[in-house]
Amino acid sequence: MEKIRAFIAAPISEETRGHLNKIIKEIKRKTSDWRWITLENLHITLKFLGYCNNDQILDVQRTISKCIESIEPFSYESGNLGAFPNERNARVLWAGIKDEGKNFIKIYKLLERNLAKRGFEKERRSYSPHITIARSKKRQNIRDFLSELDLEKFGNLPLQLNDRITLYKSVLSPSGASYYIIKEFIF
Repeated sequence: MEKIRAFIAAPISEETRGHLNKIIKEIKRKTSDWRWITLENLHITLKFLGYCNNDQILDVQRTISKCIESIEPFSYESGNLGAFPNERNARVLWAGIKDEGKNFIKIYKLLERNLAKRGFEKERRSYSPHITIARSKKRQNIRDFLSELDLEKFGNLPLQLNDRITLYKSVLSPSGASYYIIKEFIF
């Protein structure tokens, strides 16, 4: 039986992709040793599921539908840049999300709780909504670089509306991951 590598995420708008592309181009000129996420793969991850069989995928779809029953469309903004695990030992470069109503956290907690009941392991790290823009194989100190980067010159991104979450299939290859929509869940 074929297993699917899957995750749940909120897609981002073309406007957000374009805004982030300008910032990424600027960063690329000033730093190296990063593997950049392609623009079409940018998203706000809610839950990585790992490898799932067809029955699990169907179960996940039912669980997502149940979890979002009370969720209404909401707005958010892109925030500052940051790094995981931190700026002195960066392996992941991300754009933060300003979600005043903590809607992404609410959805995340619903998914974590309900998917744990279905046998999916809970995440050990605390959740912070973000858009991963690059990864590095080696740890890098980017603290000075981030403090010198003038994000204000790119202007503020207007509020973005989120009205859905998506179940994705992730296919790994030597050139990077490709993501395919399994199903969208609109609230």
